Amino acid sequence: MTLTIKRKGLIGLACIILLFIITNPTIKDFKEHLGVSKYEGLYRNHNFFIFSIYGEYDTSEYWIAIAGNFFGVEENKSQANNESSINNEKEDIKIGNSGSGDDELITILHNAYLSGANKQELDTIIMYYRLKQKGN
Repeated sequence: MTLTIKRKGLIGLACIILLFIITNPTIKDFKEHLGVSKYEGLYRNHNFFIFSIYGEYDTSEYWIAIAGNFFGVEENKSQANNESSINNEKEDIKIGNSGSGDDELITILHNAYLSGANKQELDTIIMYYRLKQKGN
């Protein structure tokens, strides 16, 4: 049975995709890349099977991981401004500059969402708010 050029191309493409899937770095590889000993604060943001996006909770930096390598990605300024305003809201909650009640939490979450906060950031705001409520 002879292989046509089209079949050879598809087999070659399948082999390349399989290679990327096999060499897609794990969270353990990401931990070793950063040179840290714990997994705390590290997470896989997205797994696309042929590459992944990793991040740290303490920073807004992200890394694209492909074929066993990690490439740092800078965030854009509008995202940095959004995160800065969210961090200010978190500080207000922690030091008690805000009022009380769930209406306030809803307002804070709504503003953070409109500023482009992701689910992880919204969850953090809720956690800080609930901790503040327990402290009062």
